[in-house]
Amino acid sequence: MRGALFALTLLLFSILPTTVLAQIEPKPEVSVSCDNTYEIALDPSRGWGEVPIVCNIQNDNPYGVEVEFNLIWDYIGSDVDNINLSPNSNEDVYFELRAEETAPPGMFEMKLEATVVEYLEVRECSDCPINDDTLQIKILAWTEFGIELISESPAGSYDFYSHNNLNQCEIDLDFSFEVEINVAGNELYNPTVGYSMIIFDDSYDELNIDIEINKPEQKQLNIEIGESENIDGSFNIESIGEYNQDVFVLFLIVAGEVDDVARSTAGESFQYNQEIAWLVGGCTFYYQSDNGNITYEPIIIKTSSDDSYIYTIAGAAGASTILLLIILAAVLLRRRK
Repeated sequence: MRGALFALTLLLFSILPTTVLAQIEPKPEVSVSCDNTYEIALDPSRGWGEVPIVCNIQNDNPYGVEVEFNLIWDYIGSDVDNINLSPNSNEDVYFELRAEETAPPGMFEMKLEATVVEYLEVRECSDCPINDDTLQIKILAWTEFGIELISESPAGSYDFYSHNNLNQCEIDLDFSFEVEINVAGNELYNPTVGYSMIIFDDSYDELNIDIEINKPEQKQLNIEIGESENIDGSFNIESIGEYNQDVFVLFLIVAGEVDDVARSTAGESFQYNQEIAWLVGGCTFYYQSDNGNITYEPIIIKTSSDDSYIYTIAGAAGASTILLLIILAAVLLRRRK
């Protein structure tokens, strides 16, 4: 019966005059409904800015239709291919939205338009109604700093990747450096470089000994997204009190937004924050016994981060402490990014 009805409809359209057909030709349409049950957040950092979208297309016509789509999105969207819908049916269409790494943060609208371009398998429609649905897409803010060592003095003070031991500390010696700080992202507030120190023994316990160290002053960077700036400075140990074991001194150079740097360099100990980049230098005061021999040698454990290489120092005892866990956890977290 349905086949006979379809054939009769085709015959009717074929024998009617063009002027009459134009007056009675239907203008079929479909409805569009995009899934907005949860906030859609797009993270453009490192090219990860990609989110899946699903929209349901409903055909309430008593005949089949071919539907064409037009995706309106300020950034990058995948193609949405035409679909064919049976009478009184619906189908989900899937596509992806992306954004460049520099796409600004905020809320942006996506619109999907759907138009019937053919119906009854033979009839084309050049002016059928356009229906659409919209979604609000949140583009997340992100910022990433990097530090690259350019020069150092004495050699090996900061470039631990090519050296097997920390230099020996010397009083009133400048441990100088020049670094390049770069920044990527889509949002930047008050980029800053700051400095901190860690003083600890061979068991990774922080030492409260009488030591005076001059460090560079925290400084706001004159840098924009996609740019870099060279910074130089030095750490200088003025004096150290009595000690009866090896003393390890780490110099930390920290780059990030001002609040993150302030939190990471507060006081005289380094606090890890994944929003910052850091470079580590240092030296060792070796304790000598009465006969002038070094009591034990340091062991070097080499690890790496995205932006620089870092060495943590362990003595023969190698006891596990809070400081060791903090440093290693920081390194592992940066490697996972």
